[in-house]
Amino acid sequence: MGRGVILLFIDFTDSETRPQELAEELERLDFIRKVKLITPKYESFIVDDVSFPLMGESERAILMESALKDSS
Repeated sequence: MGRGVILLFIDFTDSETRPQELAEELERLDFIRKVKLITPKYESFIVDDVSFPLMGESERAILMESALKDSS
């Protein structure tokens, strides 16, 4: 069976659960190989610095707003 990657952005602001606790729970699941936590670089600002380069199947991918794509 193939492997996949799931990227989640979860707001823990008012949660009693800490991100590390959730990561540990997920790692206990047999079908999860690895959990990486991305911590904020600045207050209230997070950047995905572990998913580079972004890939779509075996091709490099780029995300753009639809307004940029449709402008001619």
